[in-house]
Amino acid sequence: MKIDLPNPPFHAIALTSATALLFCDLFDHFNAQVFTTGDATKQKAIEQGFIHVQSAEGGARELATLIKKHYGDQSARILYPSALETAHDLGALLGDNRIECVNWPVYETTESESFSKTTLNQLASKKIDLVMLYSQRTALCFSKLWSKHRLSTPSPQLLAISQTVKESLPNDLSQNCLVSKEPNEASMRSCIKDISVED
Repeated sequence: MKIDLPNPPFHAIALTSATALLFCDLFDHFNAQVFTTGDATKQKAIEQGFIHVQSAEGGARELATLIKKHYGDQSARILYPSALETAHDLGALLGDNRIECVNWPVYETTESESFSKTTLNQLASKKIDLVMLYSQRTALCFSKLWSKHRLSTPSPQLLAISQTVKESLPNDLSQNCLVSKEPNEASMRSCIKDISVED
């Protein structure tokens, strides 16, 4: 998909996924302030050339909080390159008339119709230890494909970012799903460490 860059100026750029950076041309905005949900997206932004990058170390809610804290009582116009369909409405989370969120869809996610051969082989040989589920859509897609392939091996450990995501799973998968203590990336990473220690 190709949607032209909305009219400038912009005071900052918000990123909830590093994927957006692959599908938009922002070379003229490397000096802009960039806010990201997590450290991985922050690192990708820095690698692409952005200079002023801050991570909320969380999810969309933490990102909105970081942006509001940064601007305080000032007005700001935030460019938000994103997928066509997003899990959160960043503009609604910002919830402040002084901060305008300009959504810019630059890519579209499509649901896989099958696990790849590599993934199937790894699942069958129990080489995948953990599946991370960041959204209800991801959980539904995984459960659909798991059911489709009817693998004889038990499912890997699942880790959902929230209870709502876990509840999207069927009972057989839900029983093998842990829930992150907080619905953000930092908490997900912490859970992975806890799981590794227990193993």
